[in-house]
Formats: sequence, structure tokens, C-alpha cells
Amino acid sequence: AYTKDHPDNDISIQEYIVTNVNKPDEEGAFTIYGKTSSGQSINIRIDGAVYPKPKASSIEIGATYSVIGGVSRVNQTFQIMIGNQKNQGLNDLIKK
Repeated sequence: AYTKDHPDNDISIQEYIVTNVNKPDEEGAFTIYGKTSSGQSINIRIDGAVYPKPKASSIEIGATYSVIGGVSRVNQTFQIMIGNQKNQGLNDLIKK
């Protein structure tokens, strides 16, 4: 479920199960596909400008993560944008 732990439009998902990860594009951006423990499908976007960023190859399919990020709309779907993996954003994507 969603909890409003962060300011603005950030949400936190405590149990996010990864179902797929696409290959990074030329800017290093990639999308993680998965669902919450209740079955809600949600995408996580790692933008090319994020630095430092997790490596796509380090994201384990089938593993459960906690996720914190801002919500953005792309076409007709929503996704969570992960920030820079340092300081305040260090715990935005943590394998459980």
C-alpha cells in the first residue's frame, strides 16, 4: 500500500516485487516493472540524469524491494521516479 512518508508527490512502497527490467538506453535510463504485495502493477523509472544510479543488471527479478520516489505520468500510466542514490535519496530503492 502507499504511504505519504515524503513531501510533495513522493510515495513509499514497502513491498515491491520486481517482474522485469529493461535494458538501459543510450542515456542509461531504464524501467523496472513490478507489482506491490497486493498485486497493483507499478513501473519504476531510473532516468538518465540520475547520478549515482543503480545498475539495471543489479536489480533482481523476483526480489522484493522498498521503493520511495515521485509519481509521474507517462502516456496513460503512472510510474515512480527514483532520485539520485545519495544523501536523501540513498534509500529510494533497497532490496529486502
